[in-house]
Amino acid sequence: MLKINKLFSNLLVIFLLFNSLYSQIPLFKYYPELNNKLSHVTLGQYPTSIINAQNLAKNLNIKNLYIKDDGYIDSRNIPTGNKMRKLEFLLADAINKNYKTICTVGGAGSNHALETLVLAKSLGLDVVLMLDDQLSTSSVIRNLKLMVNYGAKILYIDPIYDTSEKIENYVKDFCDKNNYYFIPVGGSNEIGCMGFVNAAFELKEQLKVLNMQEPDIIYVTLGSAGTAAGLIVGAKLAGLKSKIIPVRISMTPEYKSNILCELINKINIYIKNLGNNFIITQASVENNQVKYLDLDIEIKHDFAGPEYAFITQQAASAVNLLNNFENIKLESTYTGKTLAALVNDANNNLLKDKNVLFWNTFSHDNFDKLTNNVTEDMLNSCIPVQMQHYLTDKLQELDPGL
Repeated sequence: MLKINKLFSNLLVIFLLFNSLYSQIPLFKYYPELNNKLSHVTLGQYPTSIINAQNLAKNLNIKNLYIKDDGYIDSRNIPTGNKMRKLEFLLADAINKNYKTICTVGGAGSNHALETLVLAKSLGLDVVLMLDDQLSTSSVIRNLKLMVNYGAKILYIDPIYDTSEKIENYVKDFCDKNNYYFIPVGGSNEIGCMGFVNAAFELKEQLKVLNMQEPDIIYVTLGSAGTAAGLIVGAKLAGLKSKIIPVRISMTPEYKSNILCELINKINIYIKNLGNNFIITQASVENNQVKYLDLDIEIKHDFAGPEYAFITQQAASAVNLLNNFENIKLESTYTGKTLAALVNDANNNLLKDKNVLFWNTFSHDNFDKLTNNVTEDMLNSCIPVQMQHYLTDKLQELDPGL
């Protein structure tokens, strides 16, 4: 029986990879030579919907407000969100390089860590999650329970690794020693970023099919920077003219603008090295803003709060506003702060004559059917003792729930 199950699992992986080989994602349609150079496996359900948020647009006095919903409710009852796009390239690269185990890093309630666990296991790969401390939120508790539900192997990162650089170097070293495929925070390296280069082409095609005007402005979260970096490079390649507003949710303006710039330049070099007829153009940073060709990019720096995952009043209010008017639930660490920037611009009459797109990157489901199966014994055996306090910690006063 075990041999049959293993055979079935192997056949499933072969089928998925074979199927993806012939899947014409938008990026490959425009740059067909990349199809033979860039590993990819289809994991998500695309194109994701564009929702016309008419009620909220009217309330905020915006001409048109649309939501690109990467947080759609998946028919397979698995988490979605922006990380899935990145993992289509990262996990395919790992399989192509014959890795058997994936290792990634994030905060205690990392959406990326959860998504990596779910999708890597679906492809027959083993997974190790290395998690460090953060402020507790409802989504942290949900994600920890989901990790346990999917049988996560979780390792706790000691607080002595107290900077992003120290953590990344520690995890990289761990992966090298164990022959694990390393995926950085948020899946944000040049390979993962290709998911959002492709997403820009997806948006371009979708606008044509729906006969929609190109957005004047696109709001997107600036967390580990991969989503924003990929979208910026993709927008330029796809010929989109939209102003792109990445909203910083953590760290300092200096640090985050430099990380975004660095990733844009790495993506350029990566594509060039794949043999594409692609002219490298360097991005730069001026006054904590990224300059890249003639694209209009404005990083919003005023909505992060004092530390990662701190729930600001603006974020909590924005989450409640969208839920009240459109029945769409965000969270307070990433998407709530991004929407808060949009709401603030609307309140300052900057959007009344604009077509605005909000890129929702949060998998907006509480997944009760899965988390209800998780027992206390399962939690205690799976979650490192240093992290079990998250399950009983008092939530922040402004936590909007799920």
